[in-house]
Amino acid sequence: MSRVSRQLSIHFYTKGFKGIKHDEILTEISNQIDINKVGSIQITEKDCIVSLKDVESKDKLVVNGITVRNRSVNFFDVEKSITHVTIKDAPYELDDCYIGTQMLRFGQVVPGSVKRGYIKGTDIENGARYLDILNCESVLPLRTSLGRFEVRLFADNNRTPCFHCKLTGHPSYQCKDRPKILNERRCYNCAAIGHLANACPNEPYCSYCNIKGHPRRDCESFKHDQEKEEYGKYGPEIFEGRQENKSDAHSDCDNDTLFEDGKNDTANTVNILIGASNCTRLGETDEKVINASKSGANFENFPQSLDLAAQKSDSHKVDKVAICLGTNDISKHKDDCDQINLLVTKAVAQVKSAYPESHVGLCSIIPRKGNSAQINRLNQSATNVNKFIRKLCAREDNVDFVDLEKLFYRNGTIIRSMFDKADNSGVHISIEGAQNINRKLSDFFLSPKPCVQELHTPTDPKRKRSDGTATPPPRIE
Repeated sequence: MSRVSRQLSIHFYTKGFKGIKHDEILTEISNQIDINKVGSIQITEKDCIVSLKDVESKDKLVVNGITVRNRSVNFFDVEKSITHVTIKDAPYELDDCYIGTQMLRFGQVVPGSVKRGYIKGTDIENGARYLDILNCESVLPLRTSLGRFEVRLFADNNRTPCFHCKLTGHPSYQCKDRPKILNERRCYNCAAIGHLANACPNEPYCSYCNIKGHPRRDCESFKHDQEKEEYGKYGPEIFEGRQENKSDAHSDCDNDTLFEDGKNDTANTVNILIGASNCTRLGETDEKVINASKSGANFENFPQSLDLAAQKSDSHKVDKVAICLGTNDISKHKDDCDQINLLVTKAVAQVKSAYPESHVGLCSIIPRKGNSAQINRLNQSATNVNKFIRKLCAREDNVDFVDLEKLFYRNGTIIRSMFDKADNSGVHISIEGAQNINRKLSDFFLSPKPCVQELHTPTDPKRKRSDGTATPPPRIE
């Protein structure tokens, strides 16, 4: 119903005809045509619209016009069959044919009507494109996308809505609501109108949960929903898993458990490495590091890897756990990064539940060697998951990000010597690659355990930037 044809409707502007009535117009029209040919007469704020039942009657009124209050009145078409559209911000390199194809969603593009705009007197383009659309949509959006490029649209024939009131029939600079809208400045602290946040006398008001006492940036509900949105379609499940294991994440250091008789109690502690086939190539490099890696391991079957770690650690106290998985998950799920993100989050929760006093190191997924389209696709998925892993480590207590991915790149190119030459899959690492991973993991295992303290955002909207008392402790990677 958006493409309603109004080819039999004509109008004239009623400016200067204050208080004009339907009877006056009908009487004058009857002098030109049979009143039975008239479908409707509508008097709006600015014009009078006459809809007719046949083309002959319409043409006669357009040619002859009528006389109202001793003044001659000419009729014009309410809508033209062709709408002229101007496109702004389209890239110079974008082909005219492509633009015409993309604009087909708004109506029938007249063949050969796509033109480019030029600076007057030169052959230099000004970035505008012009085209004609037949049977155009009733209202065109102010902005739309041509592929991955956002452009602005302007059209005649009452097709462009006003920026302020969203109605058609007038340009934005003539909108009667424009001054009113521009003067309605809203305070970002209390959401009231009439003053700005830097001069706000009121207490903060959250526009997200509609509760006084805190601004939107400190709203727990807002942060909660933002986190779920960033996690993707599995956000609710990820957040639920984090909430269930929140009690297992210790946010303070207990001197009674870390120190006994003035000495650090590390004699019976061990560290655990959970990985797949590449980690099995690392071997047992440190007597305090238990390598619980197994070929073919992945996040999907993480409970099995956790059981193997429990068997090997026996009754020892576990100080740190490094998780180095993901390559096999990328091979299985490919582009479904949300599914892998969910599995990673569950794995971290399971480690925290099994070893509540341990510190977790979550390793990024290493890339694959090769230049085929399939390998490039898998490497892109690994990069996307690594971005999520970095965010997850920043949010979770007692979880550090161990960046192994950057070890395998030099100036944006994969270092081929880091991979096994005899492996055609491009997955397994070489001796050089194993040595580099060992050094990175050793940095994590030998680093001191940080004391994580819970920080509270001040509720005072005027924060003292020079106050250094709330500086968070540095994270150790």
